[in-house]
Amino acid sequence: MIVRTYILLAIILVSLATSHPQDEAPVSSLTAPKSAAKLIKSIEGVYKFLHGVDSSVRYPPDEDLEDILEIVKVSEQSIYFRTHITSLWSRIGAQWGVASYTSNNTFIYTAPDENQVMNEPRCQFTIKVTEDKIELRDNGGCGLNHLGGGAGSYAYSFDRKRKRKIRYMNQLLNSQQYKQALAEVSLH
Repeated sequence: MIVRTYILLAIILVSLATSHPQDEAPVSSLTAPKSAAKLIKSIEGVYKFLHGVDSSVRYPPDEDLEDILEIVKVSEQSIYFRTHITSLWSRIGAQWGVASYTSNNTFIYTAPDENQVMNEPRCQFTIKVTEDKIELRDNGGCGLNHLGGGAGSYAYSFDRKRKRKIRYMNQLLNSQQYKQALAEVSLH
């Protein structure tokens, strides 16, 4: 009887040592924050594209205007972002807010109800992170919808190789855009 118990115990221990339940179990909600936090850490910084320096064609012809994307960690699952984008016609679009991680390396910002313009789509701004780019998409209700020559959705991307450390963090954290973005989060 005692020998059978030891054999059974040995079989159970060997079985536990060789099985990998984490490989078989579905992804739980507890792993999402860890992956979101890791993703946030990998993209946190400032991205800039200077027209006229980075391309052989200078546009707008008389100015060097930058496209800028700033990303700052707010929590384990959310980021503050600010983007400033210029178009070929020197029009400028800007958007900022706190975007929350959803899934598939994507963060979404949705404007609060009080910012909703009657008969206009609600501003929803998506930030999708790929291996080599950070893709921005406006559904047509955000401040970037006038860029690209017409109304409707807008898409733009930044090369992840352009990431730099934000050296003006105190100024950013004290900016009106950052304060407004954090205040909007408390409204949801």
